[in-house]
Amino acid sequence: MKKKSWRRSKLKAPERIDTVVVRAGEQRFAPRPPPFPLEVWRDCVGPAIARRSEPIGLERGELLVRVQSSAWAQELSLLSITLLERLGQRGIAAEKMRFRVGQPSYAIRPSIQMVPRPVIEGMKLDEPLGIAISDVVDDELREVIAEAASMNLAWQRSLK
Repeated sequence: MKKKSWRRSKLKAPERIDTVVVRAGEQRFAPRPPPFPLEVWRDCVGPAIARRSEPIGLERGELLVRVQSSAWAQELSLLSITLLERLGQRGIAAEKMRFRVGQPSYAIRPSIQMVPRPVIEGMKLDEPLGIAISDVVDDELREVIAEAASMNLAWQRSLK
């Protein structure tokens, strides 16, 4: 019985490295591209949902979405009809949604912009509050409580 040779046939030209990698099966470890642009997903679901979820596949009308937790999967399953309608308006042919719990890549996380807030000056305490605080025996504690109350009143007024 003759032993079968596993030699590869001779190539006429060098082979590209990406075709070698695909043939070797390493693509299974590469990240999968999203089925449609992530900006479309964010526009359809809104920024709060987009930070906690991402589309990872679309096959035969079934959209596979990775979500941060099972609670988010439940929430999005309740919103799936609305989300599928919005995606349909954008040309995405998805008929149903399925969810996988996992950490989204956060590729579409909006940048956080720090807004400087003005320093709020404390307000003068009204008479009933001042009397109530004056009943505190410890001098240091009384001053801390008065300052905290003054700052809290100023903060509440700034929200109006």
